[in-house]
Amino acid sequence: MKIHAVFALLGAVLCLYACSGGPETGGAPPTGLRAPTALLHLMVTIPNPSAVSTKSVAVSTGTNMLGVFDTTAQSNGCVTLNGATVCTFLLHVPMGRLVLRITGFDQTAGSGRTMCTGNLMVGTIPMSPGTIRVILGGVVNGISIDIPDAGPAGTAENVPVVVMAKDAEGNVILGPERYSTPITVTDDDKTGSTALSLNNAAPTSVVHVASASDAVDLIYNGGDVTAATIDA
Repeated sequence: MKIHAVFALLGAVLCLYACSGGPETGGAPPTGLRAPTALLHLMVTIPNPSAVSTKSVAVSTGTNMLGVFDTTAQSNGCVTLNGATVCTFLLHVPMGRLVLRITGFDQTAGSGRTMCTGNLMVGTIPMSPGTIRVILGGVVNGISIDIPDAGPAGTAENVPVVVMAKDAEGNVILGPERYSTPITVTDDDKTGSTALSLNNAAPTSVVHVASASDAVDLIYNGGDVTAATIDA
């Protein structure tokens, strides 16, 4: 399996190539977000509630908190299906491409210990609510990577590389468990102007993502580069 994302500068579009194959609850748009906003359905599946102790999730983008939702079988927006707890929530999010940060907690109302974290790359358009699906634990069947639009050439910046492991049904896998096989992400830039950093470690050309909580950044030093292909 090979996944390619091209990091392009000077306003060029980002290209991504892949060679792999209930009720809801929500609220008013959160404070801190500038209009216009779009609607996004978030579906969270807990396949084995007796073994996974996540009782709430917090969803944010950048510094904006989009919502905190309880994920027990008795919570608003949650039902029990075939032994799993499935929750559907309604988010008000900025329009366009954005990175969502999802954090799970072992107590309701976003309290207690952090059980899992992960990033998702989503795109929204007006008048057409989308749906993103995450599952707290599962078997990796596919990989998706994405990179937010970069700034102008010559301006140093750190850009998140969003690595998403997915199960056979296309759900993004979150949870504290480590992947059975780490996901190897590489940067083929030969100029030295870009590199990868895993969990704020020293920049390098290759990193190994072991779980959904691992964070990968593309480090651009402002040097001369037309494009960098990121492979997984």
